[in-house]
Amino acid sequence: MLSAMLWVTAFIPPFDTDLAIAAVFGGIIEGLGLGLVLKTGFTMGGSDLLATILNIKFPSLSVSFLILVIDYVIIALGFWELGSLNAFYAIVSVFIAVKVMDIVITGAGYAKAVYVISDKYEEIGRLIMEKFERGVTTLKGRGKYTKKEKNVILCVVAKKQVAPLKRLILSADDKAFLIITEAAEVTGEGFTRK
Repeated sequence: MLSAMLWVTAFIPPFDTDLAIAAVFGGIIEGLGLGLVLKTGFTMGGSDLLATILNIKFPSLSVSFLILVIDYVIIALGFWELGSLNAFYAIVSVFIAVKVMDIVITGAGYAKAVYVISDKYEEIGRLIMEKFERGVTTLKGRGKYTKKEKNVILCVVAKKQVAPLKRLILSADDKAFLIITEAAEVTGEGFTRK
């Protein structure tokens, strides 16, 4: 298909007047393509194939991170041939491609997971359910230093709800300990099912 599409699109003139724009849009297009291919479990046979193989050997390293490292090594090896300006734009393009690829594969991170450690967990949990109409899960935890049992609230909310949620929690307990992390994909009640 790649060979066929190169032949079909041969009439399109190369975009080489502005390298910055070419690097940005090239990275976006490459990221979309790579993301769609990798999401289905295939590879395009380039650095993504090597990254997929290395990911089997080193599962703690993501395929996207491995692609970034492999492509940066290739750019470094070809630095003298490319020249500093072209090498810089290649680095930018690869970085953008990997970021777009991550979004295609894992989602845009439209939700946040919020962990709350507070002695007023019952009140905070009730307020979250009432004001935000979100489910709340209470997890059991133990302070490593104090050895005391702690209740940890877990709640997943839309990004736009984070600021008002923080205000609500801190109004109930200004000493509450909050951890807010990216939730790349959420399925279930109140969120999209895939």
